[in-house]
Amino acid sequence: MAPRDLTPWGGAPLLSQGSWAPVYFCEFQHQPSFFKDIKLSYLRSDHGEEVPFVFGASIWGSHRSRTGPVHRPLEVGPAAQWPGEPGREATQPEVDTTLGRVRGRQVGVKGTDRLVNVFLGIPFAQPPLGPGRFSAPRPAQSWEGVRDASTAPAMCPQDLERMNNARFVLDGKHQIFPVSEDCLVLNIYSPAEATTGAGRPVMVWFHGGSLVVGAATSHDGSALAAYGDVVVVTVQYRLGLLGFFSTGDKHAPGNWGFLDAVAALRWVQENISPFGGDFNSVTVFGSSAGASIVSALVLSPLAAGLFHRAIAESGVITLPGLLDSNPWPLAQSFADSLACPSTSSAEMLQCLRQKAVEEILLDKKLKTIASYTVDGTFFPKTPKELLREKQFHSVPFLLGVNNHEFGWLIPRGWGILDQMDQINLEDMLAPLKPFVGGPMNTWAGTQMDKPNEKPSRN
Repeated sequence: MAPRDLTPWGGAPLLSQGSWAPVYFCEFQHQPSFFKDIKLSYLRSDHGEEVPFVFGASIWGSHRSRTGPVHRPLEVGPAAQWPGEPGREATQPEVDTTLGRVRGRQVGVKGTDRLVNVFLGIPFAQPPLGPGRFSAPRPAQSWEGVRDASTAPAMCPQDLERMNNARFVLDGKHQIFPVSEDCLVLNIYSPAEATTGAGRPVMVWFHGGSLVVGAATSHDGSALAAYGDVVVVTVQYRLGLLGFFSTGDKHAPGNWGFLDAVAALRWVQENISPFGGDFNSVTVFGSSAGASIVSALVLSPLAAGLFHRAIAESGVITLPGLLDSNPWPLAQSFADSLACPSTSSAEMLQCLRQKAVEEILLDKKLKTIASYTVDGTFFPKTPKELLREKQFHSVPFLLGVNNHEFGWLIPRGWGILDQMDQINLEDMLAPLKPFVGGPMNTWAGTQMDKPNEKPSRN
């Protein structure tokens, strides 16, 4: 095996280097400034709070509307959080892909003279409609003429109320996007001077959200592209039961959202060069559920050769409660709630594929449940078995956590935020210790659905 460059990433210590792959570890310790008015000073970096730093203080999107997107002015995306002049729109770049030509937007980023070409909503797979629902993604079809890639795409179907729960934290700085099953798209942010064959490193982002909420456009990659001199790709994948429904047999083995991630990476391999990216230097990265996807890709044989480095921020696929070893009872319950047959997998699938997405969105299970399965394709064995047998891709892996994971989210779920002014960090963490290493992630996800209220600071 050829020797690897083991220079630590940003000073992160090397945890493991056997004959397989180097693994690094980092801990993030900073609190975003927009939390300063609602959090106590001793609470540093909670779950997911590293993401604004990664994307240059990007503004998360509001996801309350199902119709009529409010087109995001890119000059007030993450660029607006950097010192200097506002971002500026300059021109409309065009690029040829293997499926057709796309036209995007060119924007400036505060604090730098570098321009970024932005292409939004490029399809990497066909819309998963009709027989495509609860099926593996099919390659996207070509188009005639020039495809407009200048406006934010629709999100995959999800619980919009849950997505809006964090709005008060960001003082309402949210954009509004619709939802649609025609959502298997990706966004590209590339330095304007990175022309075809420029060979910039590529970073492919998978968003978090417990595998039930989120969107590619929630995080604007223009600042990261400008300051990091990289091509940033943000990916959408199917969510909730639409993304992970399984009957446990050949009719619906599941893991559709994971298969979407593989399809997106295949598209990147075939198309990123005209955007200035190097298909031989692809890093997959994500936070929370997105980090779980990253670690899943490291283990899946389907992702072989599609990426070359991996970064998992506050999440891994081996977290307790994510694997459903017996998905049939949930499939039956889901079918019953939609008045579909629940004894035959084939009849169940035929019925569920005919249901309107609006009807499916009313089912509470879609909003709260997303588990993966050992489907025999994406996962031939359980992740733990693959790890024990050293069946994973030999790529450098950076694993990260935040120093106060769920230190604010859990007390908020317990309804004790108004008492936190009177306790110190050690006292606050004491009751959380029994949950560490247990099913905390699943429990915390349910707490994030609770209504938001600012804590009293009197």
